[in-house]
Amino acid sequence: MEWRAIPGLEAYEATLTGHVRRRDTRHRISRVGNYYRLHVNGQLHKLSPGDIVTLAFPGPEVVERLRARVAELEMALRQAREGTNTATAPVASP
Repeated sequence: MEWRAIPGLEAYEATLTGHVRRRDTRHRISRVGNYYRLHVNGQLHKLSPGDIVTLAFPGPEVVERLRARVAELEMALRQAREGTNTATAPVASP
């Protein structure tokens, strides 16, 4: 799983799937509802996972990686529903 610094919120890192952790302790941050509450220099920043991913992973490659991940998950779900065991290995995240 790749962790990247969040520009403007350098005390935190994010993954492509929208998980957030502190850079210094590597402690994962929990969401409050649909948002993360991140504190930087005494200011509270309330951001959605989508906003955080956009900041940490800018550019069109993010969209392509997410589309590929969705396609993998849809195929695994379809195979599970059909009862086939061809996807016995865990599906890796991008």
